Amino acid sequence: GYGNFEELGPYHTNGTPRTSAWTKKANVMFVDNPVGTGYSYVSNSSLLTRNNQQIASDLLMLLKSVFKTYPDMSAMSFFVFSESYGGKMAADFALALDAAVKREEISCNFKGVALGDSWISPMDSINSWGAFLYNMGFVNSDGEQHIKEAAAAAQKLVDEGKWEEAADAWGDAVDMTSIATGGVDFYNVLGNEDDIVLNNEPMKRMRNLHSISYLTKLMNGIQAQRWNIP
Repeated sequence: GYGNFEELGPYHTNGTPRTSAWTKKANVMFVDNPVGTGYSYVSNSSLLTRNNQQIASDLLMLLKSVFKTYPDMSAMSFFVFSESYGGKMAADFALALDAAVKREEISCNFKGVALGDSWISPMDSINSWGAFLYNMGFVNSDGEQHIKEAAAAAQKLVDEGKWEEAADAWGDAVDMTSIATGGVDFYNVLGNEDDIVLNNEPMKRMRNLHSISYLTKLMNGIQAQRWNIP
């Protein structure tokens, strides 16, 4: 729902047309992935995916089904796009699709893959914050050290396989980074936020600080009704 109504789909959440919609230039297919997210579901919880390879297999099966239903689409230039956490899944899907094309298992004019602010290796990202912000002049040596210590705490929990605690520690690292920099914009360090960065909408979405939103209401309301989704 977010990528569609908030970023590049044909309509905004209020129903007005988006002038910069990607659909003005190409066919766009949004996929609720992995199964269990959005409107996608499985009949048995044992069918939920547990690794990237299973996710890639599901996406490949989906694409085969789409091309079977709309055979003309298989000849169109095909690109895989993803954002944030989707980056790790898109990369594996692209590899699986490329291999399937070479095996002649699927007919697809596969052209490439694009990853937007992909969240592929979280700890590599978090561990880079301190030095990066110091070298960019956003923090002094004390600030750099505080950020590195917060990152190290998250790293320790990751190494121990304590994933929920590690996610909380990541949030603490975000807090520390925001405080140390005076509210640097995580999406564009050249634009400093007037309010602390955690109060802006992208960061709220990233950290799930609000579980109910206008988009949630839209997707669970009129959109679900339109597609006869219970």
